[in-house]
Amino acid sequence: MIAVLPRWPSSTLPFLFFLTTIASAASTNRTIDDQLGDSVTGVLPSYSPAGSWQQGATCSGCFIHLDPSQTFQGTWHDSTHTPGDAEDRVITAQFTGTAVYVYNALANTVEFTTTFTSLTFAIDGEQVGSFQHVPT
Repeated sequence: MIAVLPRWPSSTLPFLFFLTTIASAASTNRTIDDQLGDSVTGVLPSYSPAGSWQQGATCSGCFIHLDPSQTFQGTWHDSTHTPGDAEDRVITAQFTGTAVYVYNALANTVEFTTTFTSLTFAIDGEQVGSFQHVPT
């Protein structure tokens, strides 16, 4: 299981989330899409806290609007985290494999919102990496 914990102050992040996993027996790629889930099992990722994520393609109140033709399957999830929020924004996806790749859209300067992005990655509850994007 992988948990992606976006942590960013006063930001809106369109999270174009899908994972590509590589299974060990017969090396194959599988994709876990933000909206459609695992390409083989159909298992969907979970988003928490409940109500803090929106489907970006249909979100009228989101500050950042992507071109759906430039995203995987035309979907992405969007969330805003403000300093002082009680809970981090978390995406959890379950998979079995030997490698994982996380793809997401990053925003630079967008009017009316801060777009600093800070992500933490955990596998089986153990932090395995992090990523930060400072807008230009």
